[in-house]
Amino acid sequence: MEQESKLKSKWMLIIIAVVVAIGIFLAWYFLMGPGKKAESSSTTATTSVADVEPMAGWSTYESVKHGYKINRPDTYVWELTGDGSVKFTKDGKVMADIYRNTGGTSADLDATVKLYTDATKGYMTDGVARSVTVAGTSGQQITGTFGKNGGIAKDNDGKKGSVVVFTKNDFTFIMDSYDLGDETASADFTQMLSEMSF
Repeated sequence: MEQESKLKSKWMLIIIAVVVAIGIFLAWYFLMGPGKKAESSSTTATTSVADVEPMAGWSTYESVKHGYKINRPDTYVWELTGDGSVKFTKDGKVMADIYRNTGGTSADLDATVKLYTDATKGYMTDGVARSVTVAGTSGQQITGTFGKNGGIAKDNDGKKGSVVVFTKNDFTFIMDSYDLGDETASADFTQMLSEMSF
């Protein structure tokens, strides 16, 4: 009887050891090993303007026609122009605008950037470009002084500003911001760009 009890105890210890070993292996596999990799590669986190409530004092503008959303300060009134572009004005003055050209290739992007960096074209007299990312898309931001051909607001000739050019959905999008000497306007434009989504 005593031997039978020892045998049962021995088998119980073997079963417990096997269960613990399997548990340790499975924990390692799914928490640190290949099982974790498979799980994490199928999980992606995305944030868009639709997911993020605008800050207090901001509202969302949505262009169904061109497929984008952008948050803007409540003090900016939006107005559609005849060609489907949108102007954001504050106290009757254009603060920013968004328009698009047909063609969304890298050649279209390069040609548009050249309009702003080549002073002889008249879009900017001293435009300097740097790489930026807007709505997950690579583009160029050109900062300088607007010339006679720059932007929708022709009355901004000679004013400091910034232009962001990027391609998306087979279009080249061009976003102008004026009066970058005004820190609030500059910060608003940066915030608008950071929350734009398609």
